[in-house]
Amino acid sequence: MPDFSTAFQKTMGHEGGWCNTPGDRGGETYRGISRVFHPEWSGWSLIDACKNASGIPVIQGQNLETLNGLVETFYRQEFWDRCGCDRIGDQAIAEELFDSAVNCGPGSAQRWLQEAVNILDVRFRLSEPVKIDGQVGPGTLAAVTRLLNHGAGPQMFRLMNLAQGAHYLELARKDPSQARFLAGGWLDRIQW
Repeated sequence: MPDFSTAFQKTMGHEGGWCNTPGDRGGETYRGISRVFHPEWSGWSLIDACKNASGIPVIQGQNLETLNGLVETFYRQEFWDRCGCDRIGDQAIAEELFDSAVNCGPGSAQRWLQEAVNILDVRFRLSEPVKIDGQVGPGTLAAVTRLLNHGAGPQMFRLMNLAQGAHYLELARKDPSQARFLAGGWLDRIQW
């Protein structure tokens, strides 16, 4: 069974601490958690309480320990559990699904896995195509398992990364102000 802690540590290597970068659609973020997209996250009240006169949080000691726990719980519930990563029979695929969900949303990441499965199934002819609905359910999991058992894990991994890269390119194409994020970090999430 894939290990959440390993995946979490790798993903945290892409996420910084606190920032509020002008032009970032996520607005204020802490370790990749966007206040715009996740205003209900319980860590925001602690961060607000730790802000200095300049509006920058100074988080230390017990506050930092508490916040680290809130971050880990958030990522496990919102991305790892929601995408069913612990049911994927391969650590690399589970990590890719998780990291893509963190950066691009669970629905997109799950669709990319489903698209990869359907593309590979044309080659291996192991089952009927899975429904591309952005929800990794029993049918998708069974198809992933069959393909992994036939050695298709590396190709599945690459196809998921291709879809993620195409997503980033489309974002930059639609809104050129986002190109700086493509060159400044998004590409680091594409593994080959």
